[in-house]
Amino acid sequence: MKAKDIIIVIGYLAVGAYLSVKFNTGENNLGTFVLISIPLGIFIFNFLVRKRYSFKPYFTAKYNLLTSKYHSVVSSELPKELMFQKMVEVLNNSKINVVYTNETNLHILGTKGMSWTSWGENIYIDFTEGNGSTQMNFVSTTVVGIVSWGKNEKNYNGLLSNYEESLTI
Repeated sequence: MKAKDIIIVIGYLAVGAYLSVKFNTGENNLGTFVLISIPLGIFIFNFLVRKRYSFKPYFTAKYNLLTSKYHSVVSSELPKELMFQKMVEVLNNSKINVVYTNETNLHILGTKGMSWTSWGENIYIDFTEGNGSTQMNFVSTTVVGIVSWGKNEKNYNGLLSNYEESLTI
């Protein structure tokens, strides 16, 4: 986590603690505490595990209603190993932070930081071969957010545009 991200999470915790104390009077102490603690806990959990590739199934699951997702598949004539290397190069020259690569299984995890429209996004890219072509499986998902406000699609379009430009001599 960057310092800015930590400050925002601490601020969110402080607001949650304040609201919990403020509204925890009278008969509904447990209900108010649960109402505030569960979303706050999910929010913190998502930030703690977002840079771990092993949590890809959690972030990309269709039943995870707390994240917005965008899926796309791109086919290419390039061998999957070359396409993987090219995509890592493109990501390193973009505003996406590459946090995990696996050259054996051809997996990439990239992240984008928070902005005024998003708590951040995770970008998962995997490569497979079939029918004489390579498929790049792209998934962009919000860290927390039911709506991505177009950020997931922008990630895909920008990355694909940069990839195609990198192939031009």
